[in-house]
Amino acid sequence: MSSSCTVSVTLAKVPRNTRACGTNFDFCSPQFMGVAYKGTNSLRELNTDRDWDLIAPLRPGVLWGSLVHEGFYAGLFGTFSATVRDAHIPFDLMLGQLSDAYDSRTNAVLHFTGHSLGGAYCTLTYGEFLRQQAEPAFSDFDFGDMYTYGSPRVCLEPFATLVNKHTQPGSGKYLFRIVNREDPVCTVPPRTVGQIADYPFIHVGGAWKLSEDGPYKMSDEPPPVDPQSIINIIWNVKNHQTKDYYASWQQTPHS
Repeated sequence: MSSSCTVSVTLAKVPRNTRACGTNFDFCSPQFMGVAYKGTNSLRELNTDRDWDLIAPLRPGVLWGSLVHEGFYAGLFGTFSATVRDAHIPFDLMLGQLSDAYDSRTNAVLHFTGHSLGGAYCTLTYGEFLRQQAEPAFSDFDFGDMYTYGSPRVCLEPFATLVNKHTQPGSGKYLFRIVNREDPVCTVPPRTVGQIADYPFIHVGGAWKLSEDGPYKMSDEPPPVDPQSIINIIWNVKNHQTKDYYASWQQTPHS
């Protein structure tokens, strides 16, 4: 993509956990807009990652009422306040600003992406767009695919099954959950194999692994891929950074 065809703006930056969400406009033909969430880069955001107790959405209907990762849910659907009188829900703030940006580019296809923690936010955001796609606030968007990189798990059923159901071939919407080699972040939560029964997190579908032999399609969960041991996490974390994903993509045979 030529840089002369694109411009990026920040849609929302949330004081609660410094979560930044931006969009990228493409002025080439055909046009698209990309909503992107950044990954973890602060202690506060690391605490969000670690807060993986299960929570049922407090807002009726959100995420189809599925149990989800508490930290990720709070980062999108909890409230934050820049002042005592000024409370906001990050998802609503993002949606309002995105709608304003989209008004002048109604022919653009809207895609979603994110890395690591940003991949988790991206997955929940995309799921909520799928759930509400017929509602007035969402129906004007021509939205397409989801691309996540190094995303942890975010949900229990039925969220994953319903996201998969809405992204079947022919729907015009596809999932691409990219895993770089043995990236350990993609195997959590939970933290250990012994916790799977109590915390049966699973990924949405569309997983592709980057390997030395080329990308290959991974099986959909369940069952979940087992979390890695501490030793393996320390060794394999080298596969997680955005630069690692980019380098692997450059080195991976693909068409």
